Amino acid sequence: MPGSILECYAAGLLFVSTAPAAFPSLSTTMYGLLVPVKRSSSLAAAAFRLLREPGLAKALASAGLASASAIESTGGQPMSIYTAN
Repeated sequence: MPGSILECYAAGLLFVSTAPAAFPSLSTTMYGLLVPVKRSSSLAAAAFRLLREPGLAKALASAGLASASAIESTGGQPMSIYTAN
C-alpha cells in the first residue's frame, strides 16, 4: 500500500486518489475515495463530493484512523509520529 495513504490513515485524514494498478486491494476502500486513472473530472467530482458531504468525509477519516491504530497494535509503524503534540 502506498505510504502516503497510510500516512493519511494515521493522521486521521481522508484521501482522494486514482486507483493504482499496482495495488488492486485499493480498488475499493472505506477510508477514502478512489477514481479511475486519467479521469481528472472524476478526481474533481470526488473532492467536491467530500466538501458537499461532511458526514461522509468524517466517517472516512475516522475509519482510516481506526485502521491505522489496528496496524500499530499488531506491531506496525507507531502512529504517534503522525499526531500533533
